[in-house]
Amino acid sequence: MTDTYLQITQTYSGITVHVVDDDLGIRHSLRRLLRRAGYTVQIHSDPLVFLEAYDGSPGCLILDLAMPKMRGEALLELIRKRNLNLVVLVLTGHATIKTAVRVTQSGAMDVLEKPIDNDQLLLKVKEVLGKGQKFFAQYALAQDFRQRCEALTARESEVMDLMLAGLTSQQIGERLGNSKKTVDIHRSRVMQKMGVTSITELIMEWTLLSDSRPGS
Repeated sequence: MTDTYLQITQTYSGITVHVVDDDLGIRHSLRRLLRRAGYTVQIHSDPLVFLEAYDGSPGCLILDLAMPKMRGEALLELIRKRNLNLVVLVLTGHATIKTAVRVTQSGAMDVLEKPIDNDQLLLKVKEVLGKGQKFFAQYALAQDFRQRCEALTARESEVMDLMLAGLTSQQIGERLGNSKKTVDIHRSRVMQKMGVTSITELIMEWTLLSDSRPGS
């Protein structure tokens, strides 16, 4: 066992590494390698099986590009569209510059060419997870922000949108047909539910966290 196997820290103990490859031998080989390195590992025979099993928790996806039922690039696109909490390392038997550019533009963090060198793969996984820490943190904040938004009533959501647009309580009342006093009550509830103490703080959170894919 090389030093690479001994350098995995507890930093990624809550992260699952998913391997999606149609080659049974590669799946089992990578599972053994990654488990020996201290990772929690799940293996999947194709992207559709993975999507059915994925529970939304933060993870690293090791993804083969050439698979019969669904190509890896199609899964990358679904990950982006569905805003999944994953960082991706792509495996390919033909790692050209064109391929690398295409898959990184689709959301992959790195590309590794087959045949796989064990130490190199472990280092790549560690690098991808290191780069992904900011993504995972921002993703969690954005999810929390969206949950707070979902706790607002329909009227409170309308009031918040107008607050973010810079309208005063008087202007919001005129827009919605409410008194200033009623709007002030809605504003107070918005601030309380959103966990902020000022409109400036609300605007900052909205600007940073309302994008569909954190870290993008």
